[in-house]
Amino acid sequence: MMRFPISQCIKLFLDDTNHKPYTKVFAKRLFEEVNREMENDKNISIVGDMRTHEKDFRESAINAIVHRKNKTGNEYRIINDFFKFLNEKYEMNISPIGPQMDTLERKMRVYNLLLDNPNISTEELCEELLVPETTIKEDIGGLRDGIHVCDQHLTLNSGKLPIFLAVNERELKNILENVNPEIAESILFQQTEFRREEILKHLEPKKSEQLRTMLENKEMSGS
Repeated sequence: MMRFPISQCIKLFLDDTNHKPYTKVFAKRLFEEVNREMENDKNISIVGDMRTHEKDFRESAINAIVHRKNKTGNEYRIINDFFKFLNEKYEMNISPIGPQMDTLERKMRVYNLLLDNPNISTEELCEELLVPETTIKEDIGGLRDGIHVCDQHLTLNSGKLPIFLAVNERELKNILENVNPEIAESILFQQTEFRREEILKHLEPKKSEQLRTMLENKEMSGS
């Protein structure tokens, strides 16, 4: 059976990095960090076979990026371009990696993207979030059924804004900071006026002002 040394796979990929949105030097430095993670944590040498160590390399790539300071955003793209290169050239089957988001954060991101563009394809969502198609399909299925946040139920009906049942102010503040303004405004509109003001006081000033304006416009329009 033909072997594919990790070091050789990386070299072939780096020789093919022309016209990419990152430099060969930048990519090479990142792979050096991934190799160190793999050697130190898993005791796997770069002369090891890539087919045998696909999973180990993927885990080491995630760890290397997480530990990296001053990330540019190209780190995930480089690794995923490498996996795509291996999958196409050597018929491997390595799934892409993406920024390490928890399930709720990713589902809210999927919802925001669907809200902004209802015609966005599964393939485009995969590319945007750098996760496998199966993950996106599971997230969309979960959004149709509704999701649980802080032991409460957030129902996301197709074409409608969420119905949000009460959680405590700290939990609600964290949620409002991580959803788009349209969703945040809808959630706040469902709260009592007193509670709404208490929450707005503790949000980031720019977001708080934006939401105040949106709420005032909603009340004036009577919608």
